[in-house]
Amino acid sequence: MARLMAVALTIALAGRAAGAQTCSTTVVSRDELIAAMREEQGYNLVATTNWARFQTYVFLRLARAARARDSSGRKPILIRAEDWFWNYVAVAGLNPDSAPLGTRRAHDLGQDMQLDYNPAHVLSDVRRGPQPVLAMNVRISWPPGPRVPTSYSYRDTLSVPKLKVTSQQMITYRLVDFGDMVLYDEIKGVSGRPTSGLLGALFSILGEGSLVESRMTISSDGVQVLRARSKKLFSVTAIATVQPDGRGEKGVPNGNVALATLKARLEEPLELVYKPYVC
Repeated sequence: MARLMAVALTIALAGRAAGAQTCSTTVVSRDELIAAMREEQGYNLVATTNWARFQTYVFLRLARAARARDSSGRKPILIRAEDWFWNYVAVAGLNPDSAPLGTRRAHDLGQDMQLDYNPAHVLSDVRRGPQPVLAMNVRISWPPGPRVPTSYSYRDTLSVPKLKVTSQQMITYRLVDFGDMVLYDEIKGVSGRPTSGLLGALFSILGEGSLVESRMTISSDGVQVLRARSKKLFSVTAIATVQPDGRGEKGVPNGNVALATLKARLEEPLELVYKPYVC
């Protein structure tokens, strides 16, 4: 289950509309985007278990640079699907045809990424927990059309257990950076389930579970620790550890004090109040 939650979040794919208002945007240049991507080093950029890590820290780097240029955040920044795909395959050293299936599907459908880092648009109050360093609204979607699919599913046969991932036309979530931890909250549009093993048998009855919240932190030696919560008929919370090469396991290794400390950090209570979506 832990791997399910970790991998589901790595698929930057779609859900329900976040609001009716449309705002003008500033398009991220290819040069700025590839420079931000090249900063991500020391781990496998192709492994599905590392995809959320890669995407998240690129997003944060771009938002910080945009905020330095314009602290008011008057315009959200926009990453074009075409630019993301070709820069990613270049940085990862991939042939376009060998890129991960989710990445190819996002490119084929024209899935753009919008980051709204305007402080007036994201957080209303922090009732419990530390003050964030940066918070943004993320919207990732492809344009509608008469023959354009509103969702798609595919099977990730590289994960253990194997997964079926379903993506709607739009995904929205709140991305909150605390400095030592990243929170993905109010996630809409990503769902998945295991298709092999005992979990596969269970989810064949329950149906797909939707990822609603995830927290991530990185150790000093590059190990990723995740805490994810999904919900279908009931809520399930799981902890996973992902090595830099992409190998993951449920929980944290016994006796590893450093990772146990990070796990405890992810489990600290948080209560954030968000503003309604705009843009």
